[in-house]
Amino acid sequence: MDLENLPPQIQFAFISMLKSAIDFKEMGENEKKFLEFAKGIWETMEMSDLQDLKEIIVSKMQKDLEPAMKVYMEKQRRK
Repeated sequence: MDLENLPPQIQFAFISMLKSAIDFKEMGENEKKFLEFAKGIWETMEMSDLQDLKEIIVSKMQKDLEPAMKVYMEKQRRK
């Protein structure tokens, strides 16, 4: 697969799914379990309002990044 020629959002999806597949494998799960997981994601998306899902994702990402940003900002102030 030529990752460089894919749109950026698809590159991100590929990398994210690859990381998830590795995590499943390391937890002892098989391909079928990973594909069921991916199908569940698709079904959730199909049953939901896309704008609501986007807002949930952004909110979660902000919460996840906030502690790291605080550490970064503190390091920058010390310089």
